[in-house]
Amino acid sequence: MSFLSRVRLDSAAPEGREQLGKLAAGPYAEHQILWKLWGHRPDAERDFQFRRIDGSVPGYYLLSAVPPEAGSPGWLIETKPFNPQIDEGDALAFELRANPVITRRGSDGKSRRHDVVCDALKAQSVADEHGRADIERSAGLSWLARQGERHGFAFDPEMMRTGDYRQEWIRGSGKSQDIRYSSLDYSGRLTVTDASAFLACVRNGLGKAKAFGCGLFLLRRIS
Repeated sequence: MSFLSRVRLDSAAPEGREQLGKLAAGPYAEHQILWKLWGHRPDAERDFQFRRIDGSVPGYYLLSAVPPEAGSPGWLIETKPFNPQIDEGDALAFELRANPVITRRGSDGKSRRHDVVCDALKAQSVADEHGRADIERSAGLSWLARQGERHGFAFDPEMMRTGDYRQEWIRGSGKSQDIRYSSLDYSGRLTVTDASAFLACVRNGLGKAKAFGCGLFLLRRIS
């Protein structure tokens, strides 16, 4: 069993206004703040995914193995069990923010992650905004199609929208290293080709950078 929650900051509460100020510190702070919705668990592994909902007051969708604690100061929380009945052939509308990377082994024998959108932009050296958007879309959809083959879903590229490609750089402090990641937003409709594989993907998240709000499928059944 998993739990799907919608949480938002309560700007009328002092604790909510305090958390709002802390969120301005960036993606790493955002992840740490959300983790506290499950109380003090210093030895626990991250067992949740999230997707930010931008607005006048930030909110989030959360998918977690354990529901966030009701009554967390400064937050308004709605939670329900997440146990979707999905079968092969089902058509679903979806939104996804993903980190489009692949892992390749270099000449030194070490494996490294490569941003497929950034690599495509560098290879084609297009300067105008329209040309860049076409390359971002093509590279991003090719990556998502390969993920679908592995994780039990397919889609019609003509029915897909992509956008808001971002590259983030989080500076490390002390001995911690800098963190770099990218994200690309997708929306459209998919068809389930392997229900078991797709459900596992939904519960675990798709791709990398889940700690920074990537990988969570937002799904709606198409009647």
